[in-house]
Amino acid sequence: MALGKRLINTGAAAAAGCNTETTDIFGDSSGVALYSLDYDANTAPDGTDYSGTPSNVDFGVGGNINYGARFNGSSSGVSIAATATTPIDYASRVYSIAFWINLPAIGSSEQVITKYGTSDSNRAISIIIHTDGTIRFLERTSVSESRYSHTALTANTWHHVVVARSTTGIAFYIDGEQKHSDDAFSFNFTPNNGGTEPIRFGRNNSNTPTYGEFDLDQVRFFTSTLTEANAATLFAETACVHTATTTDNDYPVTNAAYYKLDNSAEDEKGSYDGTETDIEYRFGRFGQAAVFNGSSSKINTSVDFDTLTDYTISMWINPSSNNKYFAGTVAASTALNGIYLNLTSGNLIRFFERNNSNTVTSLTSTDTVTLNAWNHIVVVRDGSTNYIYVNNGTPVSLSNSTITHTTDFTIGRAGAFTSTYFDGSIDQVRIFSTELSSSQVTELYNEKGETDTSNFKTVLYEGNGGSQYISNVGFEPDLVWIKKRSGGNTRDNMLYDSVRGAGNRLKANKDLAQSFATDELTSFEANGFFTGSSDSTNGSSSSPNYVSWVWLGGGEAVNIGVNTITGSTPSIASDVSANTAAGFSIVKYTGNSTSGATVGHGLSSKPDLIIVKNLDDNPSWEVFHADVSVTDTTILRLNSDTGLTSVSTAGFDFSAIDSSTFTLSTSGRTNSNHDFIAYCWHSIAGYSKIGSYEGSGNSQSIYVTNDETSSGTGGFKPSWVMIKNVDASANWMIYDAVRDTDGTLNKFLEANTSDSEASASTATISPISNGFTIGNTNSIHINDSTDTYIYMAFK
Repeated sequence: MALGKRLINTGAAAAAGCNTETTDIFGDSSGVALYSLDYDANTAPDGTDYSGTPSNVDFGVGGNINYGARFNGSSSGVSIAATATTPIDYASRVYSIAFWINLPAIGSSEQVITKYGTSDSNRAISIIIHTDGTIRFLERTSVSESRYSHTALTANTWHHVVVARSTTGIAFYIDGEQKHSDDAFSFNFTPNNGGTEPIRFGRNNSNTPTYGEFDLDQVRFFTSTLTEANAATLFAETACVHTATTTDNDYPVTNAAYYKLDNSAEDEKGSYDGTETDIEYRFGRFGQAAVFNGSSSKINTSVDFDTLTDYTISMWINPSSNNKYFAGTVAASTALNGIYLNLTSGNLIRFFERNNSNTVTSLTSTDTVTLNAWNHIVVVRDGSTNYIYVNNGTPVSLSNSTITHTTDFTIGRAGAFTSTYFDGSIDQVRIFSTELSSSQVTELYNEKGETDTSNFKTVLYEGNGGSQYISNVGFEPDLVWIKKRSGGNTRDNMLYDSVRGAGNRLKANKDLAQSFATDELTSFEANGFFTGSSDSTNGSSSSPNYVSWVWLGGGEAVNIGVNTITGSTPSIASDVSANTAAGFSIVKYTGNSTSGATVGHGLSSKPDLIIVKNLDDNPSWEVFHADVSVTDTTILRLNSDTGLTSVSTAGFDFSAIDSSTFTLSTSGRTNSNHDFIAYCWHSIAGYSKIGSYEGSGNSQSIYVTNDETSSGTGGFKPSWVMIKNVDASANWMIYDAVRDTDGTLNKFLEANTSDSEASASTATISPISNGFTIGNTNSIHINDSTDTYIYMAFK
């Protein structure tokens, strides 16, 4: 099984006893609303729809149950239907609210869930994290009364909280245990309920709002007073496990085309790959989703609807605004034939047809779409009748007539009609050459996603000059390499890893010691990372574009102590995050200036490549490569274009590097009395290759197989390649198939310079099924006829 692919979750259907997706968890009709906050602020579909509208909320961060939502403390909030009893009747004083919360710090007042009027003096309720970390429950008429949990939450920890109200009192349950109750809390809260102001997560009233900073997950509302036993049940919940269906290209029946939109517009069926224009990718309904800017974004496919007498179109949309067109087959003039899908100003779905007689017919849904939330849209044509389904609701239908489609199917725009761009995100587009039944539409609505088991990703994004969640990685990264590609000033190659911690930066093209920045990579997350406003990682001037190359390590570092490896005796302790299946580890250690000192690297095989940097001082990056590092005093430098260079003091004892440890000399580059970081890789068949080749000056293929021949096993088609000439002054050239999608990779960046992305006419490579081909060129950077080259490649 090849690494770097997406695999399904284990388990069958939903596990027996699973109830994290069930609104009425106790079966007594008291559970009335469940907000999983995985993808949006919608309520679970098995209850009444009390869906909320989020603003500046980041979904897809790591939650306690699957994913959670992040509230930034300055502008984030969720507003839920402006009625007095939504989703519970607060004036009844018989209700409970439960949620998981993770606070980044204790010390400020954080608004969690509130029901205020238009000002603080209006009638209201509030659940607030007090400055000492306790939970404060407040009721207000013209005056206020509040109670506290007496037990404080701790920072950077998921806590489960239940606030249970009765007609005579209040009880607090934290992590399944009662922490405080007050039977004398009988404040006469009148039925005003704060008027028509909505209930909110993450902030209070709309007049002079204050906000909360935290991650929130699995918010539940009950019309009963929960007990300690109920709270313990909620605290013990674990995520449901399902068998994935998004791995099936023909679910629930044969698809004509299938666009996952996971960082690409490829057709999973292989016949109708899309062509992107101004598309970004972010966390979606299933994995990643395509983001459309409302003015120029589109994906042109080659699906010709003239060949489809009957068909079904299924997709998930998350619209940022209404009155937008999000798919179609019409040409630049609306007088021409075709179909298109429109989200009306009333948040309804309208399906237009212009037939061969230029007669326009339209079919409009009765079920509404929620803005800033994921909605499932299905259009079915059965030859004589069209149907629209919205979120698996009751379909509406209308008879149809013969249609000639002027252009191929376009996602994000009504075909070629240039004033009809979609504003929002689209995910999971399936096109069928048959009409689906209502039960099959239900199967699509209930699709289950897969677990991303990739170990490496190339991710592109545009800077916005503020805080931004780069959420289309799909896993929580351990090494993130960010390079500004274009737009304004050039910037360095920035390296961050989970072992040193977010904010601690190194620059691959400089010999500088580690430093800390508060506005660069600020956190590692379940699906990617957050970055601040620094131009090195997320600027806004001159429309900057960025690339991030991201590796999965082993998560939280473990310590490999002195003399702790059987058959080996590390003499220096190391903190290691190791992904042994992917042949990659991050190693942090403190040198001892002793020749022959050994450090555990956490891998199961001898590293083929080790890159080391002194964190406290300014020597160069030292690079060990198994194919060319044959003399201990001959080194490569990541931050330099020089080839193999002789030095007076060795950094490694090459001959002693083995499957457990690497051995050091006394160089300040690898083993002075300072802290060091080492990135270690070895080749994994079918996923990665660290190798070398001889330049020829002519076209040649480099095979990433086990023996580097065309007939060798373990080959793969690389998506990322870095090449270095070791015999001459030449840059470390980096190519990837995400910045270049046409088969020939001519866009390059350089690890040892701050230069922006450039295009080469001769120094190009073309990935093939088991390696990459270098064109007919004698470029000194990748194929000079007299020189040796090293490379590392990932699938």
